[in-house]
Amino acid sequence: MQPDAATLREQLAQIVAAEHVVADPAATIRFHVDGVTPSLLVRPGTQGELCRVLATCAAADAAVIPWGGGTAMGLGNRPRRADVVILLDRLDQIVEFDAANLCVTVEAGVKLAVLGATLAQRKEFLPLDPPVDAKATAGGLVAANLSGPSRLLYGTARDWVLGMRVALPNGDLIRCGGKVIKNVSGYDMNKLFIGSLGTLGTVAEVTFKLLPLPAARAGVVGFFRDPAQAAGVVARTLESVLLPEAMNLLDPE
Repeated sequence: MQPDAATLREQLAQIVAAEHVVADPAATIRFHVDGVTPSLLVRPGTQGELCRVLATCAAADAAVIPWGGGTAMGLGNRPRRADVVILLDRLDQIVEFDAANLCVTVEAGVKLAVLGATLAQRKEFLPLDPPVDAKATAGGLVAANLSGPSRLLYGTARDWVLGMRVALPNGDLIRCGGKVIKNVSGYDMNKLFIGSLGTLGTVAEVTFKLLPLPAARAGVVGFFRDPAQAAGVVARTLESVLLPEAMNLLDPE
């Protein structure tokens, strides 16, 4: 059953203020997922508002899609409905940066490029390099388990998340994990939400472990007659004492 969009819009405006709820089709069409266009866009400004928005949408039986940077919205099945898209761009605070203990806690809407620049000031980095890091967000990174070429050495998002706060579909806010590596005595609930594409809950906050920046980095470019020759070089490199951070095969373009 489709919710009453006008009533839902009024209810959401009471939570986040009217200027942060949009029903204009010219705006909502930009946030379609596989051709399914939402009726409303809402932009909570705090984790508390996010929870209240989710609870209100659940009470109205509205289908909700969380939206970070929008770089991985093509993943997963086509949604049957999309009544409300929750934009997380206002949840953009670096909550805590503990440089001494190599960890950082950020809200879901923090852009990875912004986070990377902040960490670099203390000569640390998060070793995840998904495409379009200027748009990708911390919450989207976790929800889609995004990674890039450096996963060859460093692994994926599952390897770098220490803890999370997740807003469940009914509006409850739960905490998984913590701020230290040894923080799980039972099921590691972080893993449940990493890669879930927002279907189990909306990531509100993430704590990542970090690494010191390498003293130096270098790239090597090779030109090959054909893919077979390139594959041979890759195989020999992986069998050697070298530990490459990433290896990419590029076409002539």
